[in-house]
Amino acid sequence: MVKICCIGVGYIGGPTMAVIALKCPSIEVAVVDISVTRIAAWNSDQLPIYEPGLDDVVNLGAGKAADLTYWESVARMIVDVSKFDKIIVEKSTVLVKTAKAIEKILTHNSKGINY
Repeated sequence: MVKICCIGVGYIGGPTMAVIALKCPSIEVAVVDISVTRIAAWNSDQLPIYEPGLDDVVNLGAGKAADLTYWESVARMIVDVSKFDKIIVEKSTVLVKTAKAIEKILTHNSKGINY
């Protein structure tokens, strides 16, 4: 089974992962975010953003969101649970050099897994 985890569930990550979960049921989709409030909103009946039809998409396919405090924690968690090579995609709106910092964490702790 293919698994995807999106770090950050704002205006891009949330709807994108909801649609992937709905349209690609063979893919296991997970989302994480630093904001406890945003995660709570995604797990509620009042989504944090408005997009026509998004409520139905989330209710039919997307499931629930999880909270992680910092992106470093996410990178370390990826390393801890990885058993196979991974492709990790960073979006363009994170802080400059975030990808390099994540790469450092992943490669220094890789246990032979390629990222």
